[in-house]
Amino acid sequence: MISAHCPLCLRKGSYEDLLIHLSQHGYDSVQASVLLSYNKTYKGLIDNIKLAIPEIDHLDERYILYRRYLEEVYRFLKPLISEYEKLNVNKNIIALIGIYRDIIGCKIYALRTRLESSRHVTEIDKYEMVVLHEIYGELLNYQRELAEEDEDSVLYPPAIKKGTNYYISWDHVDFQEGKVAVTIHELQRKYIFSIPSSQPLLNHIKDEYFKVQFEGQQFVVSFTNNRKEDFARSSVLDIEGLLKANSRSIEDMFKKVELSSNIKALRSSPTIIERSKDKTEFVRDKHEYIKLAVQYCGELDKVYSIRENYNGRNEGAVIIKYQRFNHVYLLVENENLNRSAHLYAFERDSTDDVEKIYGFYLSDRENKRGLIKGRKIDFKKELNTAFNVKTLYHSDFKRYRDHLLEYLYKIG
Repeated sequence: MISAHCPLCLRKGSYEDLLIHLSQHGYDSVQASVLLSYNKTYKGLIDNIKLAIPEIDHLDERYILYRRYLEEVYRFLKPLISEYEKLNVNKNIIALIGIYRDIIGCKIYALRTRLESSRHVTEIDKYEMVVLHEIYGELLNYQRELAEEDEDSVLYPPAIKKGTNYYISWDHVDFQEGKVAVTIHELQRKYIFSIPSSQPLLNHIKDEYFKVQFEGQQFVVSFTNNRKEDFARSSVLDIEGLLKANSRSIEDMFKKVELSSNIKALRSSPTIIERSKDKTEFVRDKHEYIKLAVQYCGELDKVYSIRENYNGRNEGAVIIKYQRFNHVYLLVENENLNRSAHLYAFERDSTDDVEKIYGFYLSDRENKRGLIKGRKIDFKKELNTAFNVKTLYHSDFKRYRDHLLEYLYKIG
């Protein structure tokens, strides 16, 4: 089935007209053909099934050659920033990669259906499914890496568009002082609604309270026909009434998670909780990067659990202290896979410096990872200390592992 619409702007037309249309977006004829040759009815289905990947011989010369061919065909789906900037698309690069993933996901689902229904399955069919599935995973990792490189970026889920309305969830909402910010990536815009009862502290209980007590709650951001915001018809303003009606429950929730109006005073003398030395118990429900990092702990190494303020969000994180012959290394990992990790290197006797890093991550300082990545914080000036720090991304498991091994087993 050939797509009857442009996957980037949803413009409808004949296949030939859409080829010309996509060239105006900046794609050549081969790329345009790839973008149009998928069945959009399979969109999202790959994420809702247990996908059985065929077993193949990765050393088979036919597989190696076919893989190279497919990687070359689909290379444009993972554009460099310079390549992306040449495209005439009204999408930011993270949203664009999301569209590419949808297209690959549709192709994988269609291929899976064909493989299950046909008695005559060729090796080439199996090769294609394996390679497309790998590309699909690589695009997700690329999205996460791009989000980490943009200090203000969060991978918000797609908003549901119906006519001139966009339906959004709590995941699109960020509380501010007297305001609520709603981010719709498809429009590359952040919309601000005046809600007097709103305060940044509410972000700390969004996952534990709002998403639980009001599961499935949707709000509407409405537009007029000429694409102007229609605040009167936007139900986001209902959040104000919801906050007032549930003020007592919200206050109780703050107490439950040990948050209060004087949270900054509480965090001025933070405590960190050392986890059990039972590694199996600690890494339960953690992502694979944390599991790997904990595996490298020796008898003298320690693992601490903290709550980290990430731009108004209260997120779980861990600090692993590796003690080696000449050095002490601190690995700071967030339990959210979309956050990058930081690896610090100190001289063995730098006890005070290590404590200052603990304090930095336990503080209310906003956008810690963005500050470090952009070198926008002068540790020597602010903390009276100097040290080396390396950012580790969650986009390549092998590269992450190799960086850890290099520091922990080759240097000190």
